Amino acid sequence: MVDSTTAENNETKVDIQAMLRRAEMIEMQLQMEARFKRNMEVFKANMPEVHDLFTDYEPKELRLEFSNEGYLHLINCQSGTPVYPENPEEFVQRQFEWFCASPSIAELTFGKGEIHNKEHIHQRIVNAWLDATEPLSKTRKIRIDAPIGFMMVTGIGLGYHIEKISRELDVKCLCIFESQCDSLYASLHTIDWVPILEKYSTKERQIYMYLDFEPATAMKALRNVRQLIGYHNFITSFIYPHLSDPQTQAFLDLYCGTYGEQGQMLGFFDDEQIGFAHTFHNINAGYAFFSHGAATESLPPVLLVGNGPSLDSHVNFIRQHQADSIIISCGTALSSLAKVGIKPDFHVEMERTSITPYYIEAGTSDEYRRGIPLLTLNPAPPNMTALFDEVCLAIKPNDAGCILIDDTFKNHGLSRLESCNPTVTNAGLSFVLSMGFTEVLLIGVDLGQKTAASHHSSLSVYHDLEKRSKGKIRPGGAELEQSLMPGNFGGEVYANWILRRSRSEMEYLLSLPNPVGREHAVYNLNDGALINGAIPTRYSDLNAFKTLADKPAIISAIKNRNFKSLERATLSAKVVDDQYLQSFRALRKSLMLPKKINGVDELRDTLNRIHGALNEASSHSPLSSRLLQGTIATGLGIIAWNLFYMGDKHFFKKHYETNRRFYMQLIKGAFDKMATDPLSPDNSVPPHVEEFTQSP
Repeated sequence: MVDSTTAENNETKVDIQAMLRRAEMIEMQLQMEARFKRNMEVFKANMPEVHDLFTDYEPKELRLEFSNEGYLHLINCQSGTPVYPENPEEFVQRQFEWFCASPSIAELTFGKGEIHNKEHIHQRIVNAWLDATEPLSKTRKIRIDAPIGFMMVTGIGLGYHIEKISRELDVKCLCIFESQCDSLYASLHTIDWVPILEKYSTKERQIYMYLDFEPATAMKALRNVRQLIGYHNFITSFIYPHLSDPQTQAFLDLYCGTYGEQGQMLGFFDDEQIGFAHTFHNINAGYAFFSHGAATESLPPVLLVGNGPSLDSHVNFIRQHQADSIIISCGTALSSLAKVGIKPDFHVEMERTSITPYYIEAGTSDEYRRGIPLLTLNPAPPNMTALFDEVCLAIKPNDAGCILIDDTFKNHGLSRLESCNPTVTNAGLSFVLSMGFTEVLLIGVDLGQKTAASHHSSLSVYHDLEKRSKGKIRPGGAELEQSLMPGNFGGEVYANWILRRSRSEMEYLLSLPNPVGREHAVYNLNDGALINGAIPTRYSDLNAFKTLADKPAIISAIKNRNFKSLERATLSAKVVDDQYLQSFRALRKSLMLPKKINGVDELRDTLNRIHGALNEASSHSPLSSRLLQGTIATGLGIIAWNLFYMGDKHFFKKHYETNRRFYMQLIKGAFDKMATDPLSPDNSVPPHVEEFTQSP
């Protein structure tokens, strides 16, 4: 039998404990509300878009709740289950310790490239540099106690790990991907964002947030971050995966899977000098420029023809619809169509090197090309534009030549041709959408193949040259590593990084509003890669084409609308020197590396200074910045790779001197070229050039 006095005392204790617990929770609630207000103020000052998002915000999927043990939990509203498997602070402590003991990283790597022209400076010097410093890769040791140039955190949760990262690690640039806005909203109540944002709102440190972004969109935005902070800070990315859900995991898979590709397509000095020189000559040639615009009447279907393996099974379909569609060939598809007696209505090229015309002439005759208008980009080589009797130049974004166009033709009203690389079919798709075509059929635009060896159509000039040269001539990219990706009609196909990037750019272009305000449908007829935004379709399932009453009149109307003749201009070498090259020469001093550097901290500051000088030049001398940024980014990146995490600090001085020597060779080569021969067109020839003119 329980003593009544004891029972009453126990009930009183329980009541007192409950009252104390309620008072404690009320106090914690008041603290959270005060913390939320302070955090909103600091976000208003530093990230106003986040402040605006959470003004009058109501969480939809995640909510804060006190556990029975008295700590805060993040609860899934739908299932009622906690997001964390245990006390969140204890979970974060263990996770942070695991991360510090064995950090996850992704790295940009450098590889030697093929030298197509010994006069070009970039690849020749970089190859020698990589050979000379290859032993350093064996001494690199990634450490968490060293300055971290770039860190990617996936998942905010309650934010406790963000506080620890900010307090305990020396991170220069912090990026956060969070699929749930509710999570950041919760963290505004649980952690103090004031010191975090104050720390990362300085010249030396930055913070970026991607809230509820599609993974591909976030990856696209990260390219801009790389440009801002410098390639050298992007070399090694520390990855802190905090919490995961399908969207976050998709981003993480994409991030890790494509991180190594972030260093590609930087636009090396030789590329930019060639593009600038070619634009100079193309302006003086008086070619028309491409103007975006759509007809008031609907255009017929357009067959955009690439040279992928699927072209073979569509030749009869193209021939059948030659009279009731517009046919636009891309790159070496021109020679494949020539073989079967099909003449396109337009042809697209996008390369800048003088090697491309050799392939065109190897696969087509002057007579065949006569009457085919060439749609190309402003850096097109003069020896290629000379092969066509009508040429129209589109302005390529982020190109040295477009600066010359903008300065020469003030208020020209022309738009850039977005997402026009890395393959010629990217340019082709951008052209047809910008011309107002609403029904686009992709043929031979495989961007992947069933077997690793089946890289092009069997009709391709590549196969002719490969056979003629007994295997010495191979298509570009044939030696690149391939991986599997989803196929258009199921299964998987092989693709190298260039084709994967091409697919990504197409998907991005198709996700944007139509460039001329038209609703469009893009049909992927190929047995290649799945392209999101393009409808997988067998040609037998297409609706019947309408007969065209006057196809030549339609083509003429397209040219009248989209080919714009600007006021004739004649540029001279003196004009270029006065307007651009004097400021270019003035930049040289700020790009120099000092003879002596005492350690990694001083080295990082020096690389940041050089990168900052080049970024600053983009406002007052944009051509200088454009010409140099890719090659300098590569040079600083190699230095960072070799020296930031060098295991043996005693050899730092010796290895710095080696890296400095090659970097200074790049600088000297670029400035010497612009001093002696800035406007010379490319003179590259393909390997085994004698095979291109030899009779089959």
